[in-house]
Amino acid sequence: MMFQYFHDLISFDPGAWAKTTMLAIIRSLFEGVGLLMLIPILAIIGLQEGNDSTSQLGAAIKSVLADLDIEPNIEALLIIFLLLVITRTLIGMAYTASMTNLYSRYLHSLRTDLYGKLSNAGWWYLGNSRLSRYSFALTNQTDDLAQSLW
Repeated sequence: MMFQYFHDLISFDPGAWAKTTMLAIIRSLFEGVGLLMLIPILAIIGLQEGNDSTSQLGAAIKSVLADLDIEPNIEALLIIFLLLVITRTLIGMAYTASMTNLYSRYLHSLRTDLYGKLSNAGWWYLGNSRLSRYSFALTNQTDDLAQSLW
């Protein structure tokens, strides 16, 4: 049942799912690179005790900066860090917008499908049950189902 739900969810709009997933991956990548930038920043201002693994990572970051002709001073590192944070924030905003759009379109699709099925139901079926149950399904239960997407 759960696998069928995920299959239906992804097959609803595979392109939007791919876009949203890629935005989430890129956002995480920028967050990780931003955290890695803290190591040389801390080393330059003298707050980091150098052990072997962090000094190797700091040396690798300094060599990448040297390849880009950027002197690894505090100003350059803080500007790069700020650009990474801004880029991560913009990607996060795009991810949130994409996920919200996908959520609202999926919820609309669920409600439309349920309404169509209720409209095509037989009178015998509708007459033997309470109408408040269908109202509840069209409002609260579709919200709960779509909320599981979040």
